[in-house]
Amino acid sequence: MIKKLNEIHLDALKEVGNIGVANAATSLSILLNRTIDITIPSVDIVDIEDICEFVGGEEEIVNAVFFRVIGDFEGNFFLIIKEHSLKKLVHNLYTENHLNMSNNVEMDYSLFNEFGNILAASYVSSLSDLICSRLSLTVPQSAKDMAGAILTYGIHSYGEIGNDAMIINTSFYYDNEKIEGYMLFLPEPNTLHSFFNKFGIGF
Repeated sequence: MIKKLNEIHLDALKEVGNIGVANAATSLSILLNRTIDITIPSVDIVDIEDICEFVGGEEEIVNAVFFRVIGDFEGNFFLIIKEHSLKKLVHNLYTENHLNMSNNVEMDYSLFNEFGNILAASYVSSLSDLICSRLSLTVPQSAKDMAGAILTYGIHSYGEIGNDAMIINTSFYYDNEKIEGYMLFLPEPNTLHSFFNKFGIGF
């Protein structure tokens, strides 16, 4: 179980995250045509039943991009951004790509999917290279709904999920704007045993 993790394990997870988001920041800077900085203030390990509390509660309306991580390690991966942050993000994506703002929800989520895909792919690619493992992502799915509904879908839709979740608190900075989000990884049982063995850290 993830609850066995100590500070060494958490530091390793955070370091992987920092490498991943550094690569993502470069890609997103190109997409947005401006300098993007991404930080990971903390990595938290929580009981899977408590993850909604970290994003404002079960009834909090959030926007999410969902992926399935497949390969040597498997699990479910989310990028979650609250509504006000998504509006800022989409506005800048429209502006930098010379598109006219509209009420086209499909276009909004296409842009959000692209943003989430770059972030998740950079993170997983860095992890794959660092520990010499084969990892890939499924095609992203996006949704706007209550946090409880979205996370329940991700927990129960694919395979067997363990009892705990890894929450990677993520902050995006550009110009004077700040967008806060959460990357969630819900690993399958025994996934982290293999992960830390690759790092040479006992578990």
